[in-house]
Amino acid sequence: MTTTRELLQAAVDREQLQHDIALAVLAILAKHEGKKLTKRLLPAISEAVGEDVWFGDTYGLQALESASYHRSSGNTGMRFFLGHGTGCPVISTEAFRYHNPGYLNAAADRIRANTAKLASDWPERVDAAAEAVKAAQAAYRELASFGKCSEASAIGKAHGFTGRGGGTSSWLF
Repeated sequence: MTTTRELLQAAVDREQLQHDIALAVLAILAKHEGKKLTKRLLPAISEAVGEDVWFGDTYGLQALESASYHRSSGNTGMRFFLGHGTGCPVISTEAFRYHNPGYLNAAADRIRANTAKLASDWPERVDAAAEAVKAAQAAYRELASFGKCSEASAIGKAHGFTGRGGGTSSWLF
C-alpha cells in the first residue's frame, strides 16, 4: 500500500518539476520581452520543457502546448497561456505570470504547504485515521451481518454517522 507520505512526496516532486519548467520558460520569454513570439523561440522552449512545444491559437486563446499535453487531451504535459488575440502575440512576462498562476505562484504555495506537511507527522496521522475508519467500518459490517438490521440508518445517525448523502449510514454496512 502506498502511504500518504509517499503520495504527498510524489505530488511535491511533480509540482516542483512543473514549477521549475515554468520558470525556465519564463526566463526564455523574459529575454525577448516586448517582441513577437515566433517559431524561432520554440526550440529553446521545447528544450526547457523537455519535449516538443508548439504555439496554438484556439478560439482566440493563445498558448504554448507540449506534445504530451496535446496527445493526452490535457491529462499530462504542460500548457502555458499567453493571452488573447490572433497571430503572433507580443511576449509579456507579466501576462505569462497572470495567465499561469497554477504553474507559478499557486504552485509555489502548494509546494510550501505540502513540504510543511511532509516535515510533520501529518502523513502518518492521516494513515492512522484511515486505518481507524477501515477498522470501524469492518466492525460495523460484522455487527450488521448478524441478521438484517432494519434500523441501520437510525443506529448510524445515533452514533453521528451521516453517510454520503447526509441522510443514511449505508457506507457503514
